[in-house]
Amino acid sequence: MKNNELLDEVKSRVYRKVGRNLHLFQVIEGALKFLIANSRFEGVVDQLPSIMADKEASFQKQTMGQLVGALDKCFSDIPAECNIQDDSREIWMSFSFNIASYSEDPSKVIKDLSMVVSERNHLAHHFFLSLNQGAVDSWKEAERYLDAQREKVLPLFEYLKSLIIGYRDAREVLASFLMSEEGEALLGIERDD
Repeated sequence: MKNNELLDEVKSRVYRKVGRNLHLFQVIEGALKFLIANSRFEGVVDQLPSIMADKEASFQKQTMGQLVGALDKCFSDIPAECNIQDDSREIWMSFSFNIASYSEDPSKVIKDLSMVVSERNHLAHHFFLSLNQGAVDSWKEAERYLDAQREKVLPLFEYLKSLIIGYRDAREVLASFLMSEEGEALLGIERDD
């Protein structure tokens, strides 16, 4: 294979892997936004959909570094009580999902997420500047770097995914209990069967 053909082939693989890694970083960013936006909300029941939409919108323009700081609060801020701010007699609801893990030290997770932010920033802003554009070996090294970067970031993605699954499962269990005969009895709701 000619050197130009080899260079083009390696470049093509590197470009695909850059896209793959950037996609992974975007999925991680989306997971952070979901966890933060859904970690805590409260308000009058009829207004909860708009409260949640506003909260989600407030995180859309934040940088990944800001999101990591906000996630840190999900690990550490456990509200002592519901903060009712409405004088009306409407039903007020508060929901809080705090992250506690026996297998992961929260400070390690935040440190790992900070590493992800650095890796993403390097890829988005500096990666191609360090390449010798005409040298096959430089592109091959870049390909190895991208593979190693993915392997370094993937476990954290899997951890965030497990948190989202845990969040979803917890809400499903709560909803199922509240709809069960036992839940309705606890709430004093009589069935019209």
